[in-house]
Amino acid sequence: MTLKVIPPKRAFSLAETHQPIAWQGFNHFWDFPCEILTGINGEMLTAMTRGPVAYYWCRTDGKDYYYIGYAFYHTQDWAPFPANLLPGEVHRHDLEGVLCRVPYYLPHCSPQKLVWTKGLDIITVFHHELKHWSSVGVYRPYVEIDSGGHGIHSYNPCAAKKVYLYVEDWRLLPFEPIMADGSRREIIRQNFNNNGVHLPDEWSNHGQYKGWFWSKPDELFKEMGK
Repeated sequence: MTLKVIPPKRAFSLAETHQPIAWQGFNHFWDFPCEILTGINGEMLTAMTRGPVAYYWCRTDGKDYYYIGYAFYHTQDWAPFPANLLPGEVHRHDLEGVLCRVPYYLPHCSPQKLVWTKGLDIITVFHHELKHWSSVGVYRPYVEIDSGGHGIHSYNPCAAKKVYLYVEDWRLLPFEPIMADGSRREIIRQNFNNNGVHLPDEWSNHGQYKGWFWSKPDELFKEMGK
């Protein structure tokens, strides 16, 4: 089945309703999720004044599910020196994401209570791996974004306390225009790929299901749920 791209106004409403509640590990300003920057690093200090950014896109099969994707960009991927919070190994750019499968509901202006009882299915990008789980009784995924490497996984409130940036209201930016603009997309892709980073149409689970996060979210959930 070919999924439909949801029109901009409705896509924003869905992305806003189901945006992740995130605990962003925060040990360096490079851990701040901001707009995609391909220029000088100094731009980031300005970007941080505008609030944390989540890029989004939305699809639907028109009867059973919405598929809502989010991508979080960090200017640097970094690892600390042993027993130290200072950056050690560093490379430019990082992009990882969250994908939600939401039960389809009408009317569009107000989600029905039935949706919340069904809950969500969620897939996240954890470096070169995809993690999958379900959350019943919620309509927004609870995720943790690691400091440094920025892998995304389910938030565990019982985990050892860390330094977090808590985010529940994102500055939402559409990702469709980036992917639709061939010139801009390939400039970003080259910058990313040169540093071992990928766009959503390249994400995979250790090489499997490459690009399905973007192009075949329905098939990806079926495979990850087996």
